[in-house]
Amino acid sequence: MDRRQFWDIVDNAKDPDNDRASERFFVALRQLPAEDAAQFGHYLNLYAELAQEIPAAYVACAVMNFTATDDALLYFCLWLAARGENVFFDALACPDALAALPKAETAEFEMLAGVARAVLEERGDDADRVFAGHPLSKAQRGEAEAEFAGYDRVWPEDESGMDALALKLAPALAEKYGFAGAASVPPSDPLALKQALLEKIDWLNPGMAANMQTIASMDAADLEAFIKEQEEAARRAPAVPADPEAAERFGRAQKETRLRELAAEAANDPSGYMQIGPFTGGLALVIGPSRKMGFVNKEGTLVVPLLYDELGDFSAGLCSAAKGGKWGFLDKNGGIAVAFVYDEIGRHGFQGGLAAVRQGAFWGAVDKKGAPAVPCLYDDVSIFCEGFASVRKAGKYALIDKSGVLRTDFIYDRGALYLNGRAVFTRDGKQGILDENCREILPPVYTQVESFFEYGYALVINYDRENPGGEPRKMGFIDRQGTVIVPVIYENIFQRDRHPEKNTGLINGEWVPLDMGKFATEKPKGSG
Repeated sequence: MDRRQFWDIVDNAKDPDNDRASERFFVALRQLPAEDAAQFGHYLNLYAELAQEIPAAYVACAVMNFTATDDALLYFCLWLAARGENVFFDALACPDALAALPKAETAEFEMLAGVARAVLEERGDDADRVFAGHPLSKAQRGEAEAEFAGYDRVWPEDESGMDALALKLAPALAEKYGFAGAASVPPSDPLALKQALLEKIDWLNPGMAANMQTIASMDAADLEAFIKEQEEAARRAPAVPADPEAAERFGRAQKETRLRELAAEAANDPSGYMQIGPFTGGLALVIGPSRKMGFVNKEGTLVVPLLYDELGDFSAGLCSAAKGGKWGFLDKNGGIAVAFVYDEIGRHGFQGGLAAVRQGAFWGAVDKKGAPAVPCLYDDVSIFCEGFASVRKAGKYALIDKSGVLRTDFIYDRGALYLNGRAVFTRDGKQGILDENCREILPPVYTQVESFFEYGYALVINYDRENPGGEPRKMGFIDRQGTVIVPVIYENIFQRDRHPEKNTGLINGEWVPLDMGKFATEKPKGSG
């Protein structure tokens, strides 16, 4: 994979909604060879890492999220990368360019950091081994790093300088998000104000026992003065050890001390929380003094009570929750949508209208009302795509529909997921395709078949899986019926998903245009 292929994937998968974007990234990465999926993850991490070195990224994050701690800035840079190549680099050149986008409720995308690993693990690959075995080369890193050469890297000396820089570089963005500097958190949102205060400085003076609600009620001038006092106290605190590992331990100890103080305060103030997460979809995860979890809305109202041992992210309006060793689902009002009777819930939540659940040793699936759709009879159940899911039994896979009816025998080596009316199956080390009715229309003759793109063609690859240094890899394209449309003779193919007329192939050391026939002129399904 090269940087161009990375950005093509991002530009094809981007979506203003993080949940929809996650699904699109999963679909895109499932189509890639394992090594390319890993390299996508490496590129994503590299671009996020490089962006964090640019003051403009800090500015945009601080303005849009009212905080720019290390974690917040990382998640913002992931969110920014997920907006596509043009938005990403335009924002690093001029953060005010983001004012043209619809207002983001929370400009962060933490989940994207693990999407490549999740796809590899879903496929049964050893993600750590694949990532370690396919790092970016020096040339790949150098090409990406060169894109950042012209950006301003001069950082102001202090926090007030960053505020001034934000107002200078992003006046339109600051106006859109109500950012005015150190006290820019909306006063109607006391929980966000408390969180921003705690994140604005490295740690609070351990002797400070002011109630957080009192801090939240301060006006802008008083809050700014208070922050300066705490920063001065921090400067008088014991020096952080020079040794990096010792410094990390020191930082953890400071944070743990502060958490204990917050817990002590919460014992006398029921509204106190040990931890407040970022707002996503209008809700933020909170952890109470007893380490139970819940959700608050932006008015500070506890809409999901502090009753749960674990809470997942909301998907399709529901989130997984654990209580007393059992799992179920909650709605956004804290109501129980699916009873707490399961031993485990699939990490993807509701996809395709159903969620995987485990009772005892076996997996099945339920609908959003908790009604069993697939009985708990299987060793594993995948997510549902286009009405079908893969189920595993005794090491073999079959396809099942949303009514729980098996549509194939247990004859496949790996799970098959549908995309655009076709699924790729694996048997005896080779891959073929199933039509929309789970019938085999292409026998397993290729080492690898990628998922069918909207235009109706798929990349196929032949190579010696058991002997990587043996027969050279050959690539080509097939149509939806499995008919070869580009001969499987090319050493490599550079595929432009939405511009098939620009597809090129490497043969005998030369890149040549590929004749994609009707696919170069047809619009993809659903493109209008």
